[in-house]
Amino acid sequence: MKLSRQTSIFVLIGVVLVGALILSVNGTIAQFASGLFEFGRQQRNELNAKLASTQARFKAVQLDPLTAQKTQLEQQLAQNTDQLNQVRSMLEQPINKTEIIGVLFATAKAHNLEITKMNLSGLADAQLVEIPVSSVQLAMTVEGNVLELVGFVSELNTLYTYGAVNSVTIINPETKTGGPAHADVALTLYTVQGK
Repeated sequence: MKLSRQTSIFVLIGVVLVGALILSVNGTIAQFASGLFEFGRQQRNELNAKLASTQARFKAVQLDPLTAQKTQLEQQLAQNTDQLNQVRSMLEQPINKTEIIGVLFATAKAHNLEITKMNLSGLADAQLVEIPVSSVQLAMTVEGNVLELVGFVSELNTLYTYGAVNSVTIINPETKTGGPAHADVALTLYTVQGK
């Protein structure tokens, strides 16, 4: 089949137009694909930069001092637990009021003092270093030389490992009235509850 010259020209123009259209579409697709590829490359570069920054910060964190501090804190905890157990064992001694009074009178006598008044309370609930305990309040008046009174009170602080001197008031009327000096002493003794 033979095409006329005019038909051949139309066919040729059509082929050229279709080819141009295909090339132009391919160019647009290529540009779009190229844009997507560029966007993906930028995203990958940003993520790589963030990863590198995070890795640098992670390397900057010094784990050795934290590990050493953890070990030190564990040792302190063990020491504090041992000390708490020692305090608890001291407090497990029951309060023997007769023994306490006997020790106080013997200590006062060793300092050439005389206990003229004493008041011992009953057991009361208390809290000592987060340990529930029972306590006894002791109030007394001791007479004698001022220096001996000071020595007696100092010894009271070490006499009972499970007690504490709360307050001391020393009055020295010797210079005015000629009477002996005296001290009002308040002391608290502790024991673990139920002991």
